[in-house]
This record gives sequence, structure tokens and C-alpha cells, in this order.
Amino acid sequence: MKKILFLTTCITAFLCANPGRAQVIALHEGANDPTSEDVTTWSVDGSDVTVGPVTDDLGTGLDAWMINDDSNTGELSYLYFLSPEETTSLQEEAWTFSVHMRVVNVPDSLDSGISVRITDGQERWQASFGSEADGDPRVALLDENMSTIDIGTFDDYGPGYHLYEWKRAAGGGPVDFYVDGEEVYSDWTGFEYTLGYCGWGSGSRAATGNANYNLVKLEIVPEPASVVLLAMGLLCMSCVSRRKQ
Repeated sequence: MKKILFLTTCITAFLCANPGRAQVIALHEGANDPTSEDVTTWSVDGSDVTVGPVTDDLGTGLDAWMINDDSNTGELSYLYFLSPEETTSLQEEAWTFSVHMRVVNVPDSLDSGISVRITDGQERWQASFGSEADGDPRVALLDENMSTIDIGTFDDYGPGYHLYEWKRAAGGGPVDFYVDGEEVYSDWTGFEYTLGYCGWGSGSRAATGNANYNLVKLEIVPEPASVVLLAMGLLCMSCVSRRKQ
């Protein structure tokens, strides 16, 4: 009995200290050139758009990478293409796609001039961004029919950097969309798409937009329940072994 209690204590301590480590699949940080970052080498798709580093943006202490599409002649995005193993992970496991960015132009039309998307090889979840005259962000999503869902203006959020997150639970299904940690749209079904990748930047030659990206990160997030089940399984095996002795 003492051994079981000791094992239970050890497992509890382990779970508290190690709730499950996220596996980072794709990452952009700060003012790093996306084509030569340490963790992820992003591919460039497009041309005729101004890009470059931004340091201490607006005195915030945040560095970023600028993508400024200020004409109707160009478009440019940074893409990371998933491996077959990574694609399977996105289809089966829980994941989060995070983008910490600032819409530079105030106001900025809500169109695909600023576009971020993630696809698991089956569905694609794409969002477009703009801003109101006072800097409050605006967001639109594309649904399963590729129709635009304008989820509105986020009043009193103000100009500056905001964290946008796509979150999906293990086992597939719809995505939940967050702004600054608040769930603002639930059960989002993407449209059919067979290529696995994530991308960010300007998404149309017919639109303009300017955004500074401080962080872009795609990660597999272990769900606490799966870790607990593993621990309980170890505990049960220990109990069975104890009884046989």
C-alpha cells in the first residue's frame, strides 16, 4: 500500500511539473527574416510587396517583420508546408496556431490584403484583418462555402498588437477562434483544401494591407486528459504487479 501511495504522489508531482510539452511545428519570431530563421525556414510566395524588420515598434519594445502591400499589383505571403507526419498530427491531435500582429494602417479595409491561414490537408481556416478609424481591429473568416463571416469590430481593444489564435481539439472537428485570449467565434468549419500548410501575409493582388508580425507559431498541444490517462495506466499496472507478488 505504501508503494502505491508513493507512486501516486510521484505521478501527481510529475503531472504538476510536466502538464505536457507542446511540439512547435512552425515559428516566426520578432524581426527575424522568415526565410532564414532557426526553427522554421518559410517559403516566399509572391512579389512586389515591401517587407523588412521593425525594431521596438511604436516604442513597445516589440520587434516584428513588416509586410506592406501598398499597391494593387503585388501580393506576398510566407508559407510553411507540412510534412506528411505533421499533416497527420494536425488531423488527429490538438493544436494551436497563434499570430501576434499589428494592423499598421488606420483605418484599413477588411479584405485579404492582410490574410492568415492554416490547413491540415483536409480543411482550410482563413482569416482576414482590418481596422477601424480608432484602431480597433476587425476580423473576417471564411466558412465551409468560402463565404465571408464578418465577426465584427472589437470595440475598445484599440490599436496596437493583438494575439489571434486558432484552436482545435484532438480528434478533428471545428476550430475555435480567439482574440487576446477571449473566444470570439466557436465551431468554425473551414473549406475543403488538400494541401497542408500555414501562411501569413498579403493574400490578394486586388487588395492592400500593412501588418507587422511579432509572432507566428503553429504547435501541437498535448491535452491534459491524455497525460492523466497515461499516468493512471501506469498506476493500474503497478497495482496489478503488486497483487501478483
